[in-house]
Amino acid sequence: MHKTPSKPKAALWMSGWLTLMLVMTIAGRQATHELNVFQLMEVRSMLGLFLLYPLIHMNGGLAIVKTARLPQHVARNLVHYGAQLCWFFALTLIPIGQVVAIEFTMPIWTAILATSFLGERMTVWKIAAITLGLIGVLIIVRPAAGQINPGQLIALAAAVGFGISIALVKFLTRTEKDTPPVMVWHVKHNRALHEHLFVLRVEILSVPWIASGDRLAIEEVAPNFWRAEARFGFMERPHIPELLTTSKLLGCTIDLADVTYYVGHETVVRREDGQGLPGWQERFFAVMERNAEHVSDFFSLPSDQVVEIGRQIAI
Repeated sequence: MHKTPSKPKAALWMSGWLTLMLVMTIAGRQATHELNVFQLMEVRSMLGLFLLYPLIHMNGGLAIVKTARLPQHVARNLVHYGAQLCWFFALTLIPIGQVVAIEFTMPIWTAILATSFLGERMTVWKIAAITLGLIGVLIIVRPAAGQINPGQLIALAAAVGFGISIALVKFLTRTEKDTPPVMVWHVKHNRALHEHLFVLRVEILSVPWIASGDRLAIEEVAPNFWRAEARFGFMERPHIPELLTTSKLLGCTIDLADVTYYVGHETVVRREDGQGLPGWQERFFAVMERNAEHVSDFFSLPSDQVVEIGRQIAI
């Protein structure tokens, strides 16, 4: 389900993370007197598994961590593991104050990556925070002219790795499969689901045409419950009824003669807390939304088989 963004909650979570990171810094420095870095990483990973497994078990077991983006998750974990390894190595080479100072450049790399690859805005306040952060790091580290400390470079590599890892987390939480909002609204208001369900995600790619063999991917996630992803080029016109006919050839057993299409319809409204877009931008988006092609027309859905569920989007 989608959660409402909250800056105070985000700040609280970050404060908790900061506290735990400081504790781990002191404990890590002490532990390196007895263990090498690889042993330390092994102990840390095993403890993390033991701490997290009860939470996983309470929420449905390993089935809840099923994902269709396993390579991306593996890549993110490898980046984070490498960054953590560099961080522990840096602890053995330079003072803790320098490690922490350089590590605090992580939000800087995260902001830059989020702006470059996730479409987030680089505001004046973010630029000011990045500038002040870099100045603060230089004051604490005070690198000698013409000298490069390997420990400082390793700590910097760790900070960049952590930034990449966080950016990947945000990317994966945006794109990972979730319960479709239309289904959430339907259950919320009707307290029931149909006997047969077919959840379809349509992606328009930045290529003109898609080969028919790459058009549709489908899986049965539960008895009589299918999830599918369809890909179209930007020059193609999606035709969902024809796509459902193709799904029959891939093992889906829905009755094409008895299909009801549930679609969402969003209405853009202004946020009441004063933290939304400027008024002229909100009106601009509202006009575009009102004049956009209707979703049932865009996907060639038969009008007598469409149920539309609406909601307001506050910007």
